[in-house]
Amino acid sequence: MTMMETLWNAQHSRHGGGPNSRRQNQDEAEAAVNLAVFLVQWLSTGVLRKA
Repeated sequence: MTMMETLWNAQHSRHGGGPNSRRQNQDEAEAAVNLAVFLVQWLSTGVLRKA
């Protein structure tokens, strides 16, 4: 699974109240933010490009 898919699929509760929504802990939230920042940095510097 790619990093972007992991970020997207792991955050079921990002819009609370959905059918798969659950309370997420601080560690999960921090990991998601760190992964998102990492991906944005790679995309903005050209390390990742559309195939």
